[in-house]
Amino acid sequence: MDQAPYAVYEVRRIYYAARTPDCRAHHGRSCRSPKWWCRQPLTEQCRADHPGGDYEPWCPGHRECRGPAKKGPAWRSVRTVWEGDRRTAEQLIQQFASGHGLALERGETSGIQRAHYLTADGGFPAAAAFAVAAPAGVRDKQRTYFEEAWTRHTGDVGPRWDPLRPLPTPDPPRPTGGKPLIRQARSVGGVTLIA
Repeated sequence: MDQAPYAVYEVRRIYYAARTPDCRAHHGRSCRSPKWWCRQPLTEQCRADHPGGDYEPWCPGHRECRGPAKKGPAWRSVRTVWEGDRRTAEQLIQQFASGHGLALERGETSGIQRAHYLTADGGFPAAAAFAVAAPAGVRDKQRTYFEEAWTRHTGDVGPRWDPLRPLPTPDPPRPTGGKPLIRQARSVGGVTLIA
């Protein structure tokens, strides 16, 4: 591993709140008009105080009616900010952590040290960001509107470091509807069959 090329990556994540069972029941597969209870579940006290039926819950969302949100989908940004040897990459992370008073944390499964400069505490939506030294070769990626969402959630504009290269062009969208059905005619005993 010491001989492998290394890189320093800036990883940013936005964690959204998961949809609640009530949202799925009343709004179907995609929620086009979200209500407060689409991301925060109704508490048992709210269900008792505001009984519902087959229609949408009508509660205005008092504090005692809102349960804790659960973690839903995450948007990620991975940008390469430096490439070189392992020792220098790890020293850069240690210098960044000590210079900003950050504790280095080890990944649960990878064991790689990370310098977290923004942690996702509390409820959702939330944001987290860290710098990490790891083997080179991780592809830079982020969603099209990630920067706008990042600024909306954190107030920060752009990444902390200048990336080494621009983001790769996204793959073209996949066509929907599956493969076209091709019918073939064949003759069996004088009768034409279409298969």
